[in-house]
Order: sequence, then C-alpha cells, then structure tokens
Amino acid sequence: MTKMQYVCLIATALVAIVTCEKQHPMVRRCILGCGMCVGFWGKQNYDGENCAIGCAKSLGKTIDMDCENIDYHVGKRSVLDHDTMEKRRFDVNTCQKSCENCVALYTNAHYDEFRCKVACSMTNGESTDVNCDKADVFLTKRSNPEITS
Repeated sequence: MTKMQYVCLIATALVAIVTCEKQHPMVRRCILGCGMCVGFWGKQNYDGENCAIGCAKSLGKTIDMDCENIDYHVGKRSVLDHDTMEKRRFDVNTCQKSCENCVALYTNAHYDEFRCKVACSMTNGESTDVNCDKADVFLTKRSNPEITS
C-alpha cells in the first residue's frame, strides 16, 4: 500500500466515523474511550485507529472502557502490564481519597477538590496531597484549621 492509498483509507474512515458519530452519540463516547486507552498504553501498545473504526462499525457497542480489549493491543501484553494498570487505578483512587479528606478539613470554599482529583489522574496518583499542603489546590490563602475536641 502506498502512502497516498493509506492517507485516502484513513480519510475515508474518518469521514465515516464523523458521519456515524452525528447519528449515534455512543460512537463519540466509544472513540473518546479509544483515545483514553491510547493515552494510557501508548500508541506503540494500543491500536487507536482500529478501536475507532470498531466504534464506528458497531455504533459504539465495542467501547473499551477498561482498555482490556486484546484485539486493539499491539504485541503481547504481560501480567506485569495488568498489574501495573491495577496499581495505577489503586494509586489514583488513594490520591483522590486524600483530596476528599482535604476538602473535609478545609471545605470546598478553600480547597479545590476538582483540581486535586484531576492532578491525581494526570500523575497516576503521584500528586497525593496527604498533608493537605499543596498550594496549587488552595482557592484562598491557607490557614491552619482550628481543631476542637
């Protein structure tokens, strides 16, 4: 297949996807899921193009929310990959729970829970704010909460 034939094939697929997306909202959700999986596994490990084409063909029924569909994985996945994915989910959940704890301590008026949770997702849980002292998530100047017993 020449480069021009490949470009034409992709362009045709994209037109079909866009047309289908307008008629079937689940297609859009499915395609966004493909993008999320490419972001998680990387282009070299997850075939986002075939995933998107599958979304268009199935009218969104092949959505791969857990990025587990082996039809779209390039090469062999190891047990380590699955374990790594589960660890990332655990780390993100733990990080987001610490955001909720900080909101309980400082309230939503002072601590930006949404920004904190987004940071958790973007860093795979590495931005955990266990001590509730990250300045970038405070909406107002931080002061120590009064603890009464």
